[in-house]
Amino acid sequence: MGEMADYYRDESLEWELSIGKEYLDGLHCTEIWVLYQKNKLKWTTKEKEKILVKNMSDEHVVNTKNFLVNKKSDNTAVAEWIDVFNAEIEKRKL
Repeated sequence: MGEMADYYRDESLEWELSIGKEYLDGLHCTEIWVLYQKNKLKWTTKEKEKILVKNMSDEHVVNTKNFLVNKKSDNTAVAEWIDVFNAEIEKRKL
């Protein structure tokens, strides 16, 4: 991601994390895995486009997971998203 895109994405994530430790990308931590299992989980890109996790490119999956890991948040929703991206990486054998 470019410098400005990183800044705005970070600002958006910080705002989201300030709402509560159980939400990220507008989803409660209990919804994330369930939606993923149903192939209905959508990630919001830095351009504010919602894309199904299953339709994300391999590179996008890995980069998004790394982005979340680097945030080092104690947010349970972040942990759920990381689990989803780990599962997607394993499923795709990346």
